[in-house]
Amino acid sequence: MKMIKGKCGTDCSTCTFREKFGCRGCIEQEGRIFWGECDIYKCADEKGYAHCGACDKLPCAKLTEFIENGHNPDRLSNLQAWRDAIIDTRCGLHCVGCTYKEPCGCGGCIATNGHPFHGECPVAICCQDKGLTHCGECGTFPCALLTQYSCDPVHGDTPHGARIEQCRKWKADNT
Repeated sequence: MKMIKGKCGTDCSTCTFREKFGCRGCIEQEGRIFWGECDIYKCADEKGYAHCGACDKLPCAKLTEFIENGHNPDRLSNLQAWRDAIIDTRCGLHCVGCTYKEPCGCGGCIATNGHPFHGECPVAICCQDKGLTHCGECGTFPCALLTQYSCDPVHGDTPHGARIEQCRKWKADNT
């Protein structure tokens, strides 16, 4: 059975209320589920998020309270897994939670066509020039340029190579 993702992290395809109340999930029902209007759906939808895993405030107080009072204990772990599956950069470094995103008005390398807050990104430009979604799709992955960015002692990943591993996951998920 295909997973039906709720904005709050519920796997609606396994929810007992689906059959009991004929609920098709918050996405299909636009936030009006069997018990009424869902504030979590409304919040994520207003921000343009497919689910709360795309939010840099995960888990916020509203979501935490909702999860604690709910019937699906896997919501938070689902959201964290769904967040990791979001391809939001070319190099595998997630924009969610980036401290430069809001203060610098950065939309990330995909949204800015390879020009995030710090200017042109050679890794993103390389991917775009090759018509790739992310570095993991490249025949020379992981290349010297990506490795240099990932393992840079000042601005690199913690732990080193984290974005390379993320690109490997994205590639594995899409093959």
